[in-house]
Amino acid sequence: MNHDADAPSQERPAAARSRPTTRIVILLLLVVGIPPTTYFARPLIRSLKPLPKLHEGTSAFPESTRPFARKRIGPQAAHNAQICNVQVVDFDRDGLTDVIVCDALRS
Repeated sequence: MNHDADAPSQERPAAARSRPTTRIVILLLLVVGIPPTTYFARPLIRSLKPLPKLHEGTSAFPESTRPFARKRIGPQAAHNAQICNVQVVDFDRDGLTDVIVCDALRS
């Protein structure tokens, strides 16, 4: 018995074979084209929401009523320190405030 006549053919038409290639080319064009288009078009598109107000350089806190006096803590430094972090805590829990300073040049 010959069942070849009843079975669908295994070969696909030429148009069906070219469809995946066309899809891949279109996807590649979109992947390559969307980022630069967005980059250059973004400044031209106005925002739908109003932009928030930027910081105007003034403090949001009221001026302190405590007097400020410059005071050196510890020995005189041999170099100009570049302070990058300061913590004021009671580190050793003796009831006195400790000042922990990080010098970026010496760390």
